[in-house]
Amino acid sequence: MADGRMPHGGMFDRFKGIVTTYGLAKQKGIPFKIHWICPFNLSEYLIPNEVNWIIDDSDVIFSLFKSRPLIVYGESSNPKRLWTLNVLKQVHVYYGADSLEKMNKLYFANYEWGVLFKELFSPSQRLRSVIDAYKEKLNNKYISIHFRFQNLLGDKNEIYDNKVLSKKDQERLIQKCKASIDRILKDNEGYNVFVASDSDTFLSLLKSEFKLLTTDGKSVHIDNIPVMEESDIIKSFVDFYLISESSYVYSVKLDDMYSSAFPHYAAKINNRPFKRIEK
Repeated sequence: MADGRMPHGGMFDRFKGIVTTYGLAKQKGIPFKIHWICPFNLSEYLIPNEVNWIIDDSDVIFSLFKSRPLIVYGESSNPKRLWTLNVLKQVHVYYGADSLEKMNKLYFANYEWGVLFKELFSPSQRLRSVIDAYKEKLNNKYISIHFRFQNLLGDKNEIYDNKVLSKKDQERLIQKCKASIDRILKDNEGYNVFVASDSDTFLSLLKSEFKLLTTDGKSVHIDNIPVMEESDIIKSFVDFYLISESSYVYSVKLDDMYSSAFPHYAAKINNRPFKRIEK
């Protein structure tokens, strides 16, 4: 469930919870649906692939007698109440973590996150056309590099009041990140480069210095905005799929930067090589 009744976390925190819950439902033979309507309707961008997860609003039951919420956001290390799911009623699961490894051990299963994700989702025709247009610009031969700054560069698009660096420290960090790009480029001659980041400040600085591609739109945190612009929603999905379909995935995490799960999970979709750069 991502219906706006409570904070749900970032986009791919939501997907972590969805895939974990789907894995459990598949293991137990329980019908599985997704009700993601806030701050946008997921089915407008991703469509069912092998599993029809779409549920009509009229089929979502809010009744003490016929449904119950299961809020397990605070139990990410071991969501025991999720494992002992009672489905005598319609259960509305609110969860945002990847507990698939724990579930595999508990049920002697071997589900893979990327495989389950692809069973559930395929880009809509409209989204696929945007992804392919960017891939054509990259000649379908490219690497991806991801940077997660949170609020370090002053972008202020996080839901929490994260640290903002001084101007001097911002410049120092930016130069270190640029040096990382230089090293990655030297190791990947012959490849085009796609860069994604949560900092529009950083992306704008790169365009004049490096031959690389970024996507249109603003970087936003979906749990921090009640209504999202269409271009910003598209950007989030296009960034994810471009990373997932690149030849190699790099995540740069220097100093106080955040060790983002976004590129790591994108790499899992198509089993792409992944490397975290930390110095």
